Amino acid sequence: MKNVHIYFWLSAALAVLSIENQVAAKQYFINSVSGNDANSGTETVNPWQSLAPVQAKDFMPGDTINFMGGSGWDTGLDINDSGTDQKPIVFRAMGEGAKPMFRHPGNMAKAINITGKWIIVDGFVAKDAHLAGIYLAKGADHNIIRNCEIENCGGGVMIHGSYNLISQNYAHDLIMVKNTQGGDDDYGAVAYWVFAPNNEIAYNRAVRCRAQCYDYGSDGGFFEVYTNGDSTYVHHNYAEDCNGFLEIGGGSARDILVSHNVSVENGEWTFHLTGKFRSDIHNFRMEHNTIISRKGTRWNNILGIGKGDSTINSLIFSDNLVVLGGEATEKVARHGNFIHHNNTYFLLDGAQLGFAGASGEQISVSR
Repeated sequence: MKNVHIYFWLSAALAVLSIENQVAAKQYFINSVSGNDANSGTETVNPWQSLAPVQAKDFMPGDTINFMGGSGWDTGLDINDSGTDQKPIVFRAMGEGAKPMFRHPGNMAKAINITGKWIIVDGFVAKDAHLAGIYLAKGADHNIIRNCEIENCGGGVMIHGSYNLISQNYAHDLIMVKNTQGGDDDYGAVAYWVFAPNNEIAYNRAVRCRAQCYDYGSDGGFFEVYTNGDSTYVHHNYAEDCNGFLEIGGGSARDILVSHNVSVENGEWTFHLTGKFRSDIHNFRMEHNTIISRKGTRWNNILGIGKGDSTINSLIFSDNLVVLGGEATEKVARHGNFIHHNNTYFLLDGAQLGFAGASGEQISVSR
């Protein structure tokens, strides 16, 4: 009987703790049009107005911060608090009207800057920021960025943390971060930029992520790995009219899967195997993608691999559909130093495969 009593009181104590935790989670409301920073901010009828009380508040796991539709701020949003795996802190759009907008003009500025963990950012517009629309700092792990739009920023979503999910976002019309005459160091206009391992980029869209620059003529793209992108999973995305679909350079790119994406008139999928931006590439798989480049590519090949020193298991290209046109100098790849099988190629306007077809590959030529 004593054990029964102990079990009862332990269960009761846990129940009380659970209720207290549920009560502790709060809702906050911000409206740049009708709010007032003197309000409590805890009711829809008494919202805050500026981001000052938001930045001053220490939010707790489970809290939800609601930004009302039609609102906008020019100071950028910094998210420094952390939730937990069971109780993330949610920053979200609420109500009718245009998505809440965060701008942050200024040198190397970020419209939304996240340094915390277990954060959900949902339904915002991030624009007019020199460095990034949404920036996940080093150590910003286990976050979700979804349903956001990024415009006129140097990078769409820059990811320096790990175990983050970037999903159902739309990046478009991006700009250069650095653009100086001479050298080999211009960069910018990349929609989803990975600097750390173990992240997922899924069901996103990117359009016109390209910008003019001095060093390369133009720069940008849908997806890029720089420093470390190991175990990144990129799937079910759509990109159109970007400066390349992907670029891998300057670090480690091991065990990456790029699958079920649609690339329309983006040009190259570039891999740096030698030189200044050489990458350690291993088990990089491209599967079940649709790649359409009827207008041709900038460097006259889809897979910009080069001779390099890639080993037989570094790059795997399988079960993809490729449509390539433009002119007779176009090639799917200039070299066959990668694993490829079960792909379907439609070669238009005299475009060429550039290597010998392999098992299960179908090639249709139209001149």
